[in-house]
Amino acid sequence: MKRISTAAVAVAVSLLAACGTGEDGTPVSREAFEDQGMTWPLTLDEGSVSCEPGNRALFTDPQGATYALNGLANGDSRWLDIEPIWAPDPEVDGLKVGIGDLIEEALKLC
Repeated sequence: MKRISTAAVAVAVSLLAACGTGEDGTPVSREAFEDQGMTWPLTLDEGSVSCEPGNRALFTDPQGATYALNGLANGDSRWLDIEPIWAPDPEVDGLKVGIGDLIEEALKLC
């Protein structure tokens, strides 16, 4: 009996861990974006993007924390708010760097 319940727990944990984490996402980085002439909008240098059903664009950092990139994802409590890692615009005080390029990369996966 113990073996069955341990296996069931292992399966449940692996399913929960994979749900909405961006583990199957596409790697992205500041360097790659800048090489392609795109804007990198985050304070982190790399991670991955993914898309959940309903066009929910996500960014996952190297430690596995997943952030909502667009309004559709932001309404879901499973994901963190992107604000803490969203870079400030160096040219306009109080604004953030445009995040559109990163969202577009994530939505390509939908």
